[in-house]
Amino acid sequence: MNSIKLLMTSSTAGGAILLALMLTMGATSSVAAQAAQSLPDEVAVAAAMAQQRCYEFMHEDADEFVSCIDALSTQAGAAPANAAANSPRRSGIKSDGTPHLRRLGILYFGWVGANNSARVALPGADAAAARYFQRYQRERRALGIDEKTLCLAVAGDCATRLAQIKAQQRQSQALPPRQIKP
Repeated sequence: MNSIKLLMTSSTAGGAILLALMLTMGATSSVAAQAAQSLPDEVAVAAAMAQQRCYEFMHEDADEFVSCIDALSTQAGAAPANAAANSPRRSGIKSDGTPHLRRLGILYFGWVGANNSARVALPGADAAAARYFQRYQRERRALGIDEKTLCLAVAGDCATRLAQIKAQQRQSQALPPRQIKP
């Protein structure tokens, strides 16, 4: 019932929080039934907040979408997507050694949005999807959350999204690591 208390006390994300809570509390898809663990509320709420604030840019301007997601993830303690690889904040771990649940939700929505925009050939969306994929994967592993569970954070077809994740994992393993310029 923490989800209901959160809904009643938070007015900043409004309808997006309601959507995230409905997904985490009432998911009925086969992927939801197979999820090995429950999705922490903080991840779903952060993904919904990112969606509410950044969705308008998703299909219009990849640079604006990246700026929006980066601003939110920076507020949650992450370095921007184009930060130097040796930056201490790039690790996805707080200075006290604990990973950020909120950042995972934001970065996951960043990947979902950029991946969706790349599908319709929005310039710059492919590069953004690749960056957010690596970043959310690092956070997800640090938190020990499986892909099926994380998929519940953003509404949509989880079976298709999980297939896209596997394809992107294969693709990223086949390519040499990219260097991100500061």
